[in-house]
Amino acid sequence: MKTTVRKFSEFEYRRPDPQAVTDAMDRIVLRINTAERYADVKEAFEEYHAVSGDFFNATNIAYIRHTINTKDEFYKEENDFADKYTPVVTERGLEVARALLSSSFREELYTEYGKHLFDILDNAVKSIAPEIIPLMQEENALCSRYNQIYASAQIPFQGETYTLAQLRPFKASPDRNVRKAAYIAEGDFFEFHGRELDELFDKLVENRTAQARKMGFKDYTELGNIRMGRIGYTKRELENFRRQVIDELVPDAREIIENRKKRIGVEDWKGYDSILFFREGNPAPKGTPEEILEAGRRMYHELSGETSEFIDEMLERELFDVLSRDGKAGGGYCSYIEKHKCCFIFANFNGTSSDVDVLTHEAGHAFAGFVSYGKNLIPEYFSPQAEGCEVHSIAMEYLTQDFHELFFKEDTAGYQLMHKESAIIFIPSACLADEFQYRVYENPHWTAQERHQEWKRLERIYQPHLSDFEDIPFYSRGARWQSIMHIMVLPFYYIDYALAQTVAMQLWGKYLEDKKAAWEKYLAFVEQAGTKAFAQLVTGVDLKSPFEDGYIRSIKAPAMEWIRKHQN
Repeated sequence: MKTTVRKFSEFEYRRPDPQAVTDAMDRIVLRINTAERYADVKEAFEEYHAVSGDFFNATNIAYIRHTINTKDEFYKEENDFADKYTPVVTERGLEVARALLSSSFREELYTEYGKHLFDILDNAVKSIAPEIIPLMQEENALCSRYNQIYASAQIPFQGETYTLAQLRPFKASPDRNVRKAAYIAEGDFFEFHGRELDELFDKLVENRTAQARKMGFKDYTELGNIRMGRIGYTKRELENFRRQVIDELVPDAREIIENRKKRIGVEDWKGYDSILFFREGNPAPKGTPEEILEAGRRMYHELSGETSEFIDEMLERELFDVLSRDGKAGGGYCSYIEKHKCCFIFANFNGTSSDVDVLTHEAGHAFAGFVSYGKNLIPEYFSPQAEGCEVHSIAMEYLTQDFHELFFKEDTAGYQLMHKESAIIFIPSACLADEFQYRVYENPHWTAQERHQEWKRLERIYQPHLSDFEDIPFYSRGARWQSIMHIMVLPFYYIDYALAQTVAMQLWGKYLEDKKAAWEKYLAFVEQAGTKAFAQLVTGVDLKSPFEDGYIRSIKAPAMEWIRKHQN
């Protein structure tokens, strides 16, 4: 797929006019409701895509540039503008969805676009109503405040100053005193902001609960799952998934930790030992950031023809911003920019293996976007919901295993073991975050202290190896969840990583048997884009659905067998 090569820095930004957008949507609704021919409905639907696409393209560029430099006042103001008007435009767009759902030409729409479009539209119209727009605007502002706090971190450590991302390598130091000190320094930052973060989350819980009740829901758990686009499964299936993880993977994680205690030479395991995998230190990529990106280019050139074209476009159009620096927002993401038919990857390189994970995980998202841009898909089908998107990214981490040596050289075997052990340990942690959020939103009256106590209780179930941080207050009092950005700003997202991780493990099991066949199965999964619900995407390529009874036991064996073979 060839596009005009334009660099991200050259993308034009103009503040959109929300009144013009909503007026246009009102006209589109009227056209659908009064249409006498199906062609008129289809034309109005296409116009809606153009109008909404222009608005969200602009706000997305503003968001990316704001996260690149949160100190840039212009894009901070533009991001604030988006926080205010995105709910307004989104709600008006749902009037279009309601018109399509009730259209006298629904049968023709169904025939052309399929049932899944109506599942998506039906889910969407349940998520927003005009009376909650002020609450949604307030929620956006609260989330932006959290991002600003996170990005403001300037942590003094060993005579230097670091962001949270830059501090991470010290948390995995072979010197136990250094890694404990790094955890203390990180904890001190969050403790300094602890009261503000507690108050901020109080407001978020109150706000989201008010939104849910105004929409007629018992609590925010129902509305939150609708907003995550859950189609075809409910919290009951997620509870079953979490129960299987407790029964099957928590014991495996405990086995991995026990082996790791011997490997790093620690008998009295503490929480601040949790991200050190080898006595001599964790494997780290070799080379400068530029050399790492070049190794990524070579990897994707050799992996397949599709990925070769993809990585060339990403690099030529400068669609990466990966260096950590003062004022840059935390975390990492891949964002689709529909107007320019490209994806942008944002990350914070810190000299650890996570730098390579960006080139597999986030690039997995971007590759899926690249594939979808080559198809004639309506925007509703461009991408699946979050759990399907995370399969794109996590499976790419596994299926590029043959190329890890480009990054890690003589430490490749160590990285691969660390990657697989981390996956087993991570799945329970994602389930912990998910159950914690259910408990919080089912009990919106809880105090901050009660939330911290609940986190500690669940931590002992899902991650007992993190239950002892000695005298580091932030971790010991159960506040660690405040450092997990998704819990604060993307409620109920985290379980999607766990669901996707297990599907990716299935693909990796196929990879161990037949690499070519596994890649073809992955590509077939990606090519489905968002045309089906999650479980149907998975079973559509002959993989097992995560919602089956006995699922975790059935898919974990290849991973644990591989880990046991390679860990000694």
